[in-house]
Amino acid sequence: METTGSPEETVESSATPEQATPDGQATLDGQATPDGQATPDGQATPDGQATAGPTWRRHRRPLVIALGVGLVGLLYLAYLGWSRSLGTDADGAGNVLQAWDMLHGNPLLRGWWLSDVSFYTTELPQYMLVELIHGLNAADISAAGAATYTLLILLAALLAKGRATGTAGIARALIAAGIMLAPGPGLSAGTLLSSPDHVGTQVPLLLAWLAIDRLADRWYLPWLVGILLTWVEIADQMAMYVGALPVIVVSAIWLSQRRPSWRTDAGLLVAAAASVGLAEAAVLLIRRVGGFVVAPASTAFTTSEQMPHNLWLTVESVLTLFGADFFGLRFGLVAAVALLHLVGVILVAWAFCIAARRLASTRDRVIPILVVGIAIDLAAYAFSTQAFDLGAARDLAAVLPFGAVLAGRLIPDRPAARTLLPALLAVLVGYTGVLAYHATRPAQPPPTQAVGTWLMANHLTDGIGNYWAANITTAATSGQVRVRPIALSCGRFAADVWESKKSWYESPSTATFLLLALTKGAGANGTAATATAQFGVPQRTARIGDYEVIVWNHDLLPAVMGGFPPGCGPKWRR
Repeated sequence: METTGSPEETVESSATPEQATPDGQATLDGQATPDGQATPDGQATPDGQATAGPTWRRHRRPLVIALGVGLVGLLYLAYLGWSRSLGTDADGAGNVLQAWDMLHGNPLLRGWWLSDVSFYTTELPQYMLVELIHGLNAADISAAGAATYTLLILLAALLAKGRATGTAGIARALIAAGIMLAPGPGLSAGTLLSSPDHVGTQVPLLLAWLAIDRLADRWYLPWLVGILLTWVEIADQMAMYVGALPVIVVSAIWLSQRRPSWRTDAGLLVAAAASVGLAEAAVLLIRRVGGFVVAPASTAFTTSEQMPHNLWLTVESVLTLFGADFFGLRFGLVAAVALLHLVGVILVAWAFCIAARRLASTRDRVIPILVVGIAIDLAAYAFSTQAFDLGAARDLAAVLPFGAVLAGRLIPDRPAARTLLPALLAVLVGYTGVLAYHATRPAQPPPTQAVGTWLMANHLTDGIGNYWAANITTAATSGQVRVRPIALSCGRFAADVWESKKSWYESPSTATFLLLALTKGAGANGTAATATAQFGVPQRTARIGDYEVIVWNHDLLPAVMGGFPPGCGPKWRR
């Protein structure tokens, strides 16, 4: 057992003769109390009662753990309330249906055509756990989104804390968690708390960085990091750029400097490089054995004429991600909240500059990995065609947690941070108020909830609809109404191959109605005239809010699967 103090001090303490009190009772260290009663640590109170110091020390760890669990629980409930107030959409509904299919005997998602991000090893297992408790419904989207963001904040705080203890550790964790505490309203909250995108990808990445931070040069560290990187890259190719590539770059720099840790550096470099090939091989193998198919990502370099727009869009996208995009806002409460979030952006930029200067000299592996990851993400966004509008800010999802961790690890050590402490605490209080406000707002039902209720009441259980109305209606009705997604192809409605399953459009499946969105906000795609030309004269129609339900007395699926000219129709039929 490890002892404190020098050996001489230990011997001297053990050799101290027991000294008696006036009534013949001795204290634990040989010192008597006035009335002959001893405290456990040898200190007496004026009335002879023992102090509570040792009792507190004995129970401190359980109390701290209980307090931490309670805070995490409160955070989850707050994010759950906020997520519910945002409503749900088709992206998350597709993941709900995929997880439900996995739970019911289709673990490889045979027959599924997914988006360009599969979420297969990240969000989908989480959705499966949620559905084991809640069953199939649209509320699963909010529950999973809140859980993901809660985990992300917890891991960011732990990683920012590092090996620091006491007040220093608390300050680091609070800065990181504070920056992420209250997503900005609008696009920021929608990106971080609603349907999964690249946000869940950051959870296993932070786990990998936490392993690098805590395990130092353990022989098994490269193996563990390689497994985590492979795991997340199967779900999201973005992890190759913000995960594997930063590890490769930093490990190569350290190897070139011939540091004493060269064996670990070489292991991490090999593990990160191997993870890319292993992830690609795993996805290919799943497809070869009949599993899911991932849509190819259509990414290319932008043109020189587009670069000024892309650079400004990158700046505004970062502000949007942090909830600090104040451009175009009128003076008022909303603008004040955005400016409050600007503090987080400033702290992250400050920490990034500090870390960039120390990139080649620091002995902390995590800091340069975070810096390189942020730099790669920003560069890829600015120079690619992915930066088309603020909705693409989700592609910068790594910048928020990576930046928050950098700020937590570096800012408290700066002398200016002590001067700014009161102001930072005031900002944290403001963030807490923003979170509390949004967490208590009324929940928003799925956009097609009223349509689903009408369909069930009229015993219409199988149909087709545009992407933004189809899967969400199926999830909102717990699968009692099944609406399969379609898209226009050469002027005709065809089976959609984005977040859909091939067997939905094949016998014995049928469809007798078409769900059309009537407004751009609802995802309008196609008209009643197009439907009549393709499917014939309908039996009846009904208008429910922003949607129109068109009903026929025959099956529509043969027409959405065949009869297309060459090069048109569903991709699996081309």
